[in-house]
Amino acid sequence: MKLNLGLLIDSLPIDSADQRIVVGETDAAMSLSCVAPLFAENPFDDDTLYATSWETLNSVKSEFPRFVACIGGDGRALEFYERHNISGIIYPDGADMLTVLHELQQVFRKFEAFENELLNAMLSDASTRRILNCCAKYFEGCVMLFNAYSSGFLLLEHSDNFIPPEQNDFWKELQTHNRITLEKNPREKAKKLPMNPNKYPKATFHESVNNYEPHFVTSFDYGNLRFASLIIMGVNRKLTSNQHWLVDYIADLISPVITRRYNSSLNVRNNARKELNTVLQLARKSGRNAFSATRDVLAQLRWNPDDDYRMILVSLPPECHNVSHYLYNYERIFATTYFDCIALNFEDLIVILLRREACKISDGHLEMIEHQLELDNGFCSIGNVFCDFSQLPGHFELTVLPIKQGQTEKRILYYRDIMPSHIINILDSVFPINTVCNSSVIRLHNSDIANGTDFLSTLEVYLMNNNSLIKTANKLFIHKNTITYRLKCIEKIAKMDLEDPDERLGILLSCIIVRNLFK
Repeated sequence: MKLNLGLLIDSLPIDSADQRIVVGETDAAMSLSCVAPLFAENPFDDDTLYATSWETLNSVKSEFPRFVACIGGDGRALEFYERHNISGIIYPDGADMLTVLHELQQVFRKFEAFENELLNAMLSDASTRRILNCCAKYFEGCVMLFNAYSSGFLLLEHSDNFIPPEQNDFWKELQTHNRITLEKNPREKAKKLPMNPNKYPKATFHESVNNYEPHFVTSFDYGNLRFASLIIMGVNRKLTSNQHWLVDYIADLISPVITRRYNSSLNVRNNARKELNTVLQLARKSGRNAFSATRDVLAQLRWNPDDDYRMILVSLPPECHNVSHYLYNYERIFATTYFDCIALNFEDLIVILLRREACKISDGHLEMIEHQLELDNGFCSIGNVFCDFSQLPGHFELTVLPIKQGQTEKRILYYRDIMPSHIINILDSVFPINTVCNSSVIRLHNSDIANGTDFLSTLEVYLMNNNSLIKTANKLFIHKNTITYRLKCIEKIAKMDLEDPDERLGILLSCIIVRNLFK
């Protein structure tokens, strides 16, 4: 990638900065692609910074290079630069040529490494957060992506490798409200500049707005529509106007990915939301399967019908229903790591559909969901993983059950926790399911009722833990000798062969049935 003089200067070691003389515009368009030694007899390239001594530079009689890093010469070199319209750096006498070349080459290599990492992330369809993390390395600052709305900017995603300090006013407002209000729309400010992309950068640099730290703002446009904005704020290094063109370059580089993911006018994700809503509505109202209507949309999203999928249903207070930023708040919890998710409003719920690796739902994602639910005074239900997209309506009906049952003692509910009782209740509505239970389990249950004991649950936990005394004791928080005593009591009350795998399975199922029928 190419750099300008300012980016080079800002990236050089600061120990000798006071002794260097900088000549020319430091915030000009990026046109430098490499550094090379100067040989007076060779032709010069306009995109190369030539490193040389004052004696060698002074021997050049015609066709002067455009950019030079010169060692020595002081005022004479400065006058030479100005007379021949040369931009660059003048080092003091005694500076080591190899050191100067090495330092300048390291700057170019550093930015090339950043560019390669960013391109690889984009080519691998990495998450938006990972892409923004790659962008943040250029500035050693925080890079934030926003969706513009009527009264400010709504946060879509941000990098997390350079986080502003807690006392940063901009960051405090963003963490509190998940949005930010700027004094002036940067798009309007940009309109005041002559619209020549070769002379003026698109990004705007704000020295100080609302007591915020200096930051850059640039927008992503599709025709006359601005669908997203990028705000960059320095953290480890203060931003300068020298980075104007770098912001434009990076925004142009990531624009295809941001456009594909966040430009609603392209309608890929919005169409997917509409089609998925249609699937659920048809299944709800008429029992019809409208899966065929979603095949084209799934193809556009690069999803396969037989991938792993998982559903999360979020229930919020009535005042939050169908408010778009609540939808995006929950979608972006997973978009920080995976782009394989989509959220939509259906009836009074937010439906989050996860795909492939996202279905595992890490502890970190659960913490973020619980935090957001606490902020919104809501709760959610998480369904089971399924691998046939045509089962989507059926899994919606299963996942919504914990919400319908009003189990609000926890913020996060799981269908798996009520699945046994759900299945048992369905079977019991067809025939008396207790008739298939193992007689020893029924006898043990009756004994527990008569004597106030709880041997049946001990037996169930023991069998669930593969007859392990230690695991059972840990699960019940009692000593393993207590488990041994209870098993002896169980054997006296009800004769059963726990070594026979078939009988053991029947006993375990009977324990589950009895627990759910008589709880």
